[in-house]
Amino acid sequence: MTGILKLKPNQVIEHPNGGVIFGVIPAIDRLDAIEALIYLKAGMHRVMAGRPAAGYGVKHIWEGKKKELRNRGCTKVDDVPRFVSDLIVLGTEIYHDEAHPRADMKRITLLRTQDGTLLLEPLAGDRYLGFHYSVVTWTPRTQPKGIQVGTIEKKGA
Repeated sequence: MTGILKLKPNQVIEHPNGGVIFGVIPAIDRLDAIEALIYLKAGMHRVMAGRPAAGYGVKHIWEGKKKELRNRGCTKVDDVPRFVSDLIVLGTEIYHDEAHPRADMKRITLLRTQDGTLLLEPLAGDRYLGFHYSVVTWTPRTQPKGIQVGTIEKKGA
């Protein structure tokens, strides 16, 4: 069992280049959202009979998309932070889908056409992190949904 799988769900994962910040989402006027940091958490993955899988973070990404990740060279759960960091680069497009069932949560997606899409959720935070975006999941989908509301302009680590 790897170290990530032993972590508590809200434990922040270290960026492969050091630190814990995976990127910066700029202020998005359309969503009335201020600039905020992106964190990747250990997360959790739940499967309940008759319902879609639920969760967030590394564990959710790995357990839900293991086959697709392996096809992209991400062969173990410890590879997920590097995979995620490679998606959050300068110029990555940011989208918001107003038709999504959870649109009122102001979730956004980051699209790297050849590598798929990350779903991020804004969180009020706590005394340590403050307002931030948390990586929920990844999908191999390469077509955007919704409208573009920005681009990544600042790097994290």
